[in-house]
Amino acid sequence: MKKWILVAILLVFYMSAKSQTNYNLYTYFVYTIAKYVEWPDDYKTGDFVIGVLGDSKVEEALKVMAMKAKVAGRPIKIAHYTSLSDISKCNMLFLPIEQSDQLPGVLKKLRGKATLVMTEEEGMALKGSCVNFVQRNGKPAFELNKVAMDKANLKASSELTRFAIVL
Repeated sequence: MKKWILVAILLVFYMSAKSQTNYNLYTYFVYTIAKYVEWPDDYKTGDFVIGVLGDSKVEEALKVMAMKAKVAGRPIKIAHYTSLSDISKCNMLFLPIEQSDQLPGVLKKLRGKATLVMTEEEGMALKGSCVNFVQRNGKPAFELNKVAMDKANLKASSELTRFAIVL
């Protein structure tokens, strides 16, 4: 059943492609990814924290999703970070395109931590983000950097990698 839910959500994501970023689709995608990634035990308790570095329209959409959804039975909390020094323990961290230049600092700060770093600028997966939202043939897609996932001690399910552009 989970497999069909993933397929349905991803089909909506792919079929709803628009020329401008649709952050509501990003939230469904983030939620789906969260359900198909395995975190180490010390990241499986308490709230499931999704951080956003800087200002982004995705944050409001994530807050709406967090009121309705849970990950593995855990409430979702959206954390807003204004700077690198604000970043604390979180399961996922979203860097909006305006914060792409912060990726090296984010990766340094999160070294050894099980945080799935998500970006939205072409080339960011090759620079170390775990997931990078991109456009392919005019449609939304996502890149999955397996090396970055391994460094963060995260495991993506085969269902998730089937829909990803795996690097």
